[in-house]
Amino acid sequence: MLGGVAVAQTQSTDSGNVTLTATVSGYVDIAAGGPITLTGASNGSITGNKNKGEQLTGVTINLGDISPVNASTFVVATVPLRLRSNIGYTLSITASGFANADPMAVQPADVGFGVGNVLRTDSGVNTSGTDTPVAAAAGNPSADPDGDVATPRWDYVTEKSLAHYTTSRSVLSGDRIMRVVPSSHVGGLTLDTFFVIKPQFFSPGGFTTTVTYTITTP
Repeated sequence: MLGGVAVAQTQSTDSGNVTLTATVSGYVDIAAGGPITLTGASNGSITGNKNKGEQLTGVTINLGDISPVNASTFVVATVPLRLRSNIGYTLSITASGFANADPMAVQPADVGFGVGNVLRTDSGVNTSGTDTPVAAAAGNPSADPDGDVATPRWDYVTEKSLAHYTTSRSVLSGDRIMRVVPSSHVGGLTLDTFFVIKPQFFSPGGFTTTVTYTITTP
């Protein structure tokens, strides 16, 4: 009979693995760039005003009395925006619901629109990126010495007024906005949009329009 001692075998190594995958989508968002301001208004008001980073919904700007009762040269509503993206972007606007059958009443061409003060100064922003306003939309219409069309009333060439935006049109485009920062980061590209009207002898009445801002990838 044979006998002996069993020898234990030592396991010196073992391994396993997992594979990680992820997808980074192109991302854009738009929010208020700060509170809206209203200058030159007679009995005007802003309801539902927003702070920077808040969703831009439920805001109403009352431009007030725009007859000669208001002695201001212009009524100007300045709406700041904050944009963020990890990709190139395009900003567009649409003005809907504005119609007056009386040609002497306020018309979309009487409301100037512009874009200005485009800044990449917030922390977390890609400061090397560039942004290009559409030429017709660049600047504050109240400061444009050639803004008036040669008609008896003060109105704007179509491309510088809300008459140009009854269908969606781009007003600004640019490069990637954000570097790698948390999604909750409040910073972003900031800009001002301007809505301008000159008080004058319009037919009595008024107007209401809803302006929709849309940011998209190219």
